[in-house]
Amino acid sequence: MMLWGIVPNDEGRVLSDTSDTAALEEGLYVCGWLKRGPTGIVATNLYCAEET
Repeated sequence: MMLWGIVPNDEGRVLSDTSDTAALEEGLYVCGWLKRGPTGIVATNLYCAEET
C-alpha cells in the first residue's frame, strides 16, 4: 500500500517501489516525515535520523 508523502523504505533505506520484490536504491536513505509520515515532534525526527 502506498501512502502519500512517504518514500517507500526499509528501516530508512529507500526502496525502488512498494511491491514485495522492491530493490534497495543504493546510497539513498530517508528519515523524518519522509520515512514515517507527518507525525511527532522535533525530538522524534532526531531519534529517527539516528535510527536510519
